[in-house]
Amino acid sequence: YMIIGFLGKGGSGKTTLATLYTKYLLENDKSILALDNDHNMDFKFNLGHVGDMNWMGQSLSEIFEKISITSTKEVADIDAEYIFSMNPADTVTEKYTTKILDKDTGKDLLLMAAGPHTADMMYGNMCSHGLTTPLKVYLPFLKLNENEFVIVDEKAGTDGVGTGVTTGFNLAVVVAEATTHGVKAAKQIIDMLKFYKTPYVVCINKIRDIKDENIYDKDFLEIDENVLITHFNFDAAAFDLKLSDTYRQELKKIYDYSKKITDDRKERTKERIKRQKDFNEAK
Repeated sequence: YMIIGFLGKGGSGKTTLATLYTKYLLENDKSILALDNDHNMDFKFNLGHVGDMNWMGQSLSEIFEKISITSTKEVADIDAEYIFSMNPADTVTEKYTTKILDKDTGKDLLLMAAGPHTADMMYGNMCSHGLTTPLKVYLPFLKLNENEFVIVDEKAGTDGVGTGVTTGFNLAVVVAEATTHGVKAAKQIIDMLKFYKTPYVVCINKIRDIKDENIYDKDFLEIDENVLITHFNFDAAAFDLKLSDTYRQELKKIYDYSKKITDDRKERTKERIKRQKDFNEAK
């Protein structure tokens, strides 16, 4: 079981890889909650769902009521090991997920989405990051049974990390387009993941030439020599959101790596909130 978030520069292919990884896990009989946390909601579209649903971004009051808190700052004091679950679904999960069928694998999965900008956001009464706030509580305290996975498609660039939601991930997959700017953006994302102590792997995507692997591997190894790097070239099947054997081999590397990760979501989240409190008190 694992919560895995996909991050990257806009256009890096993070949503495509999140979609293909979801299909890979479904092929291997895993239970999936696909969580679209990008306002564009391309992940949701890729998985075959169009139209409205109950948006998770509007669930904060229900989450606070369920836990008897009034602010995310109080999360650091929660003693409960877990509060939410996929199966059996708690009341929040049941309300804000929709069951859909993946036509390629013939398997059912659950879908959740933070949702579009609200009127409060468009009129300046609320920051768009407010849609992410419920997930700062939901993900760290979500109980996962064996073979249950949550796949998160995050917002583009460092925006997805800056909210702090990644402390609720077991693993972040940083998608780096094989270009100078793609690598630069990925390195910025990694610096922030390190601040939040979120484990990560790097995917070099859209490789046009084999030499791209060596160039960008070296670039990322200078950041962290222990990081796992996978390689995805231009693949006609991937453009159609179909899994090729080559992609399966690379996605399996991520899966195998994830099994080594310790589930310390709650601890990292509480530490983030405590550091935030200490920083503000020291100002």
